[in-house]
Amino acid sequence: MTVMTFMNAVLENISVKASDWEAPESPAPSIDNLTGLLTKTGFMNAASKVLARGGLIPSSYAAISVKLDDLYTAKVMQDMTSGGPAIKEIAHRIRTSIRAGDLVARTDDDEFTILMPNVISEIAVLNIASRIQAAVCQPIAGEELQPAPSLTIGITITNDTQNPLFEEVLYRSDRALQEARLVCRGAIHMFDSTLEGERDRREEIEQDLRNAVTNDELLIHYQPIYDIKNSVISHLEALVRWQHPELGLVPPTDFISVAESNGTIEAIGNWVLRQAFLDAQQLDERGMESIDISVNLSLEQLKLPSVLEAFEEVSRTHPQHKGRIALEVTQGAVNDEQYQMIDELKSLRDCGFKIFLDNFGVDKISVDHLQRLEPDAVKIDRSLIANIDQNQADLAIVRSILNLADGLNLSVIAQGVETLPCLKLLVRENCRYAQGYYVSRPLPLAEAVEVIQQKFETAGLASALSSI
Repeated sequence: MTVMTFMNAVLENISVKASDWEAPESPAPSIDNLTGLLTKTGFMNAASKVLARGGLIPSSYAAISVKLDDLYTAKVMQDMTSGGPAIKEIAHRIRTSIRAGDLVARTDDDEFTILMPNVISEIAVLNIASRIQAAVCQPIAGEELQPAPSLTIGITITNDTQNPLFEEVLYRSDRALQEARLVCRGAIHMFDSTLEGERDRREEIEQDLRNAVTNDELLIHYQPIYDIKNSVISHLEALVRWQHPELGLVPPTDFISVAESNGTIEAIGNWVLRQAFLDAQQLDERGMESIDISVNLSLEQLKLPSVLEAFEEVSRTHPQHKGRIALEVTQGAVNDEQYQMIDELKSLRDCGFKIFLDNFGVDKISVDHLQRLEPDAVKIDRSLIANIDQNQADLAIVRSILNLADGLNLSVIAQGVETLPCLKLLVRENCRYAQGYYVSRPLPLAEAVEVIQQKFETAGLASALSSI
């Protein structure tokens, strides 16, 4: 038998009959009216028939989970009110990207599931997944949805004809999808059983994180920011920590990305903002009305339609602190045109918040963006500051930022100030503010207040700089 004859026989054997697509005698429909694809019910019924039929080669099959990324999902939901032309086109692109004998279903508003029976190799499955992604992630002609669709894909392949059950295989492909969304949205990710224990632990962390706010496990450490010109602590940056009952104090780098992926970033971000306002009141009671507080605002939180209303509400309940709270957003949030966050940030400024542009200098940003946003301050990324007294290239970049900020009347905060020589150089370059471990490490509010009251750090810095 030639290879071509063999492949034709395989395709003949796995072709889906019309009966596989017919509605079962169940109240649940088997066909999605909008796209013409199988529903979840229809998919499970058809899949059981296809897999039971077997094939001429060992019964290897793959499950592929496909999910549109969040921004486009919101656009699709709007689009569905007018008949869903975008989702219809996406469904058509997926259906024409797979093999004739594969099953595809629309299993949620923005999710699709594919069964590839009788697969020959992992490469063949990855090729199909790449084909789907290339086809879908193109602009849709004749409709106003922007940006172009984007999606993330999870894959699992099994050779076992009895175990695991098909439901378990689908679960694994969905796990691969969720893993891909955590690491890099827009990726194609293959399920890896060796990571199962790690994923189980991550799921436990996710569940624990969902309870962190209600269980009062979050707290804030504040890192002082030094006003070099006036020799005082002028700001405190609020840095959230998670006091996990088993893991101890967990830094934000270990859980914020998880919070962004599982949706808890909204509750955490709102809690941090409310706590910052309460702590501003504590500063007032100690005669520290001149100290402002900055709060980090995640891009994922900024995308949420509820963020403006939630922040307005908190601001209204603390009118005495209007103008005292700054929101720190990364330069990347402003750069990315598809999110169009400048208008959102300007609306937040209208509510009384200052805007700080964080991680400044590591990516390109246009002067137009700066002029449109009009941030109150830019924070030079620590990677440019750490060795500024030894690296001429970093010094040249910092000088350019300081000149640009001076021309646009922006305050500049240098992050990552760890040594006295670094601080002295910043003074010579007329940088107004410094933040870093040389000034102070992040501290609980009571300890930060002690630093300010005793003027320990401030006096020490002023003395060290007096010889300049």
